Amino acid sequence: MAKRLSGNSDISACLLKAGPSDANPLHKYLTKVPLGIGLLMWHPVLNWGYYSEKESRLKHRCMYSPRGKALVDSSASNAMIYTRGQTDDFNHWAFLGSKGWDWLSLKLAA
Repeated sequence: MAKRLSGNSDISACLLKAGPSDANPLHKYLTKVPLGIGLLMWHPVLNWGYYSEKESRLKHRCMYSPRGKALVDSSASNAMIYTRGQTDDFNHWAFLGSKGWDWLSLKLAA
């Protein structure tokens, strides 16, 4: 998203990050080695350690929802799994006025 926003000279984008530098050796190792996900998901310096609200379909238990602290870490801490949004979501954003955010435009830009 930041790349798309910064490509428009009419818009200023500011990225904020929390947590250690990406140059931290532990951080580099845990995000580059698939096995590192086990430590990264629970490391309090590298992960916010969020939990969901109680879920009725989980017998009212909370679900762990790891979110990384460093820049792009939430995507770096996803065990190297890539998830793409639903086509209808992108098309709906375009319908609401976000020109160029429809599925086909984003697919062609990738």
